[in-house]
Amino acid sequence: MKRSKRSYDTNIIYLALYDKKALQQLKKIILASTISTWLKNGSAHYYGKQFAGYNHSAALEVSKELAQSERLIQLAKGMCHLYSGYKAIVSKLPNLKKVCSDNKKIIVDTFHAAALYLPKNKIYKALGVSYDFIHYKEVKKCAASILNKCFKKHPHQLSNIDVKTIREYCLHPIYKHWQGISIYWQMMKDKKLFCSKTTFYRYVHKLGIVLSRKRNNWKNYVPIVANKPFEILHMDVTPIVLNNLKGYLYLIVDNFSRSILAHEFSKTIKSFTSTKNLIQVCRTHNLSVNPYVTLITDGGSENKGYVNRFVNLPCVNIIKKIAQSDITSSNSLIESVIKQLKKYHIKIDANDDFDKVTIAIDIGIEEYENKPLDVHRGYSPTEARLLTPSFQNKETFFSTEEIKTMRENRRKTNKINACGTCR
Repeated sequence: MKRSKRSYDTNIIYLALYDKKALQQLKKIILASTISTWLKNGSAHYYGKQFAGYNHSAALEVSKELAQSERLIQLAKGMCHLYSGYKAIVSKLPNLKKVCSDNKKIIVDTFHAAALYLPKNKIYKALGVSYDFIHYKEVKKCAASILNKCFKKHPHQLSNIDVKTIREYCLHPIYKHWQGISIYWQMMKDKKLFCSKTTFYRYVHKLGIVLSRKRNNWKNYVPIVANKPFEILHMDVTPIVLNNLKGYLYLIVDNFSRSILAHEFSKTIKSFTSTKNLIQVCRTHNLSVNPYVTLITDGGSENKGYVNRFVNLPCVNIIKKIAQSDITSSNSLIESVIKQLKKYHIKIDANDDFDKVTIAIDIGIEEYENKPLDVHRGYSPTEARLLTPSFQNKETFFSTEEIKTMRENRRKTNKINACGTCR
């Protein structure tokens, strides 16, 4: 049976290091090798260098004299009983937190006075309070700051000019229906403001602006991801139903850039229209130069017939895959693009005719193509498709010097702001 390793209280080690009489007694009950290790390591190893510099021999002599005082021992026992009774009564108070809060000054003063003689962790336990309760400093509220923090004492917060910029972008007619992350990246691209995403959302919340939220990904969902443009394409059709019209929007989307490569709005749902879109993509973007292109579709009739005839031609390097049939992945990427188009970009009325809807679709797709996406760190789908791979190596739209200058200007602006609370 393996023998368990023994551990000794630090008070025993202290006696072995500094009390010669106690050391002789300890040698009778503790292995000599263990005591030798203690002496070799020294007190700095167990208690720190500052502790090792104290005069422990004199302290031990005083402790022994005190221990021989019967009166002092009686006082100590009496104080222990009083303390135990005090703790038992206080712990049963139903409003203990309120009592501590109302008498915070007394508790804090008592803590600092006792800290000169006792370990702080013991005082926390005796008073029944935490570190934050003792050391928390109430922030003075400032009406000039949206965070209620004094600009002079907290100069690194966003200035009123920066807050105004966030408000203007969030309420801008072009951007107000965008997701919040796209508005953030648009500000970064325009170099109007530099801050983190967390800071941006914090100030948006303080301003009371409600933004469209990005839907969370499904748990354990692993999407199919391309490494370059035109490696994987997605094709789908979505219906648009109005009072006097039912049409179908045909789309082909690039997996890497999320760019809409071709679209067509028709009153009928046929594979011929899907094939025409596919041929347009092949000619416009010269897909023949790629070794092969994977086309992901669903099992609908609009993706069969002429589509199958076209992709099976010897001169066409497109491999068609049916989502959740030929491959385990779904066609959710293009479905998410369709949801964005319908919710944020295609602005139509229930009584619009075919021509008006067609124009609205063209405008909406153009707006989507130029909207910054978080997946591309602020670049739009068109930029991600055209700037590859240069945009992948760029971390931010600001240089290090620009960030440093902007932060320094913000600090100076806040320093001269007379908020009224710290004059």
